[in-house]
Amino acid sequence: SYGLICGDLIGHLANVISVIYQILKSGLKLNILSFTKLKYVFSKYVEYPKFNIIPSVMSACSYLLPAIFINKFYSSENTGFFDLSKLVLSIPFALIATSISNVLLQRVAEKLKNGESFVKELLPIVTFVSVIAAIEIVIISLFGVDLFRLVFGEQWKISGQISRILVWSFALNFVAGSFSSIFISMGKIKLLSVWQLVYFIAILCLFLFKDYSFIDFLKVYVLIEIICYILISILMIIIISGYEFKIKHS
Repeated sequence: SYGLICGDLIGHLANVISVIYQILKSGLKLNILSFTKLKYVFSKYVEYPKFNIIPSVMSACSYLLPAIFINKFYSSENTGFFDLSKLVLSIPFALIATSISNVLLQRVAEKLKNGESFVKELLPIVTFVSVIAAIEIVIISLFGVDLFRLVFGEQWKISGQISRILVWSFALNFVAGSFSSIFISMGKIKLLSVWQLVYFIAILCLFLFKDYSFIDFLKVYVLIEIICYILISILMIIIISGYEFKIKHS
């Protein structure tokens, strides 16, 4: 445990040192800031904290609630298997989706500012993340149990079996999550917040299935996740199509 704590502290210290180095290298010019500029930025983006803080907390809770339910309804052992599966399946999202989302946030914002189409830039990214998601599904479906046994030990093969169930929702989450910044870029914070609320309520509904077997409970969870991520994907398609139609006929 001390090793984990020290590792975490060292990681945060490295981040702080990196930030200080970048500030010293580029120079921190506080004189470019003014109350007028800060007021303008606050008024322009006031909807983000107003409508997104509570839904964002709900979204974070939605990620944690399934493990809490499993621990309460089944056992801490099953929770451990479930958590390891989530950790492994989240690797593509952590390594790739977040980076793509950050880049898209900037690129889409630039295109919107200039009133230009950006759908052609999205197509190769959609193809890329879809291929990655498909590869993850194939690998986990065919070799998941053996991979978990090989990497983590014989006792963790159950996590491999769980991963074969969860991989479908995680793959779809990876694809949809890569483009979630589009809501922010296009000023659709309210719409994103509504989806986060719906997602939270849907996850809470897992409580209704506490009498199901552990595997059936996981299948219901995956079904809820898939439905929610299909919904957010449809919403993104609608707002992008609306924008493209608008600039084409303007």
